[in-house]
Amino acid sequence: MVGIIEKLLQPPGSAVSIVLFCLAIELMSILIYRKLFDYKKLVRYQKEITKWQREYISALRSGDKKTLDRLEKKRQKIESMQGEVMKANFIVGLIMMGVIGVSLTIFRKLITVEEKMAFIPLINRWVSFGSWYFIAFFAVSFIFQRFVGIRQREE
Repeated sequence: MVGIIEKLLQPPGSAVSIVLFCLAIELMSILIYRKLFDYKKLVRYQKEITKWQREYISALRSGDKKTLDRLEKKRQKIESMQGEVMKANFIVGLIMMGVIGVSLTIFRKLITVEEKMAFIPLINRWVSFGSWYFIAFFAVSFIFQRFVGIRQREE
């Protein structure tokens, strides 16, 4: 067991450890989001907001005054929905900043090699702990949120 842990704290195992860490953080974020807020309602709001924004931009471009007037009547409702979605994202973001800050500090102290964390063949370079963490975090976050359905695909 100790040998496995040591391998996960040294390159290339440490690069894999960071990806797994990012997966755990993302899962925790989604679980917090779903426990604290009405997830289905917020997804429905986001779809309605996106639809309204597309229609509004299209009406602006085409100069369709009738459609613009109809959409303007819904503006207050849409802005209210945007506020709810933003509030939920902000609260979860604050919670996760604390969790990530503490856990990343502990994780970083466990990993002994920081300057050569992961090798990226596309750029033919080794990247540091911080660089690899951000690459892994954004990749995992984007993929995982699409898979779970938080980030909606463009229709």
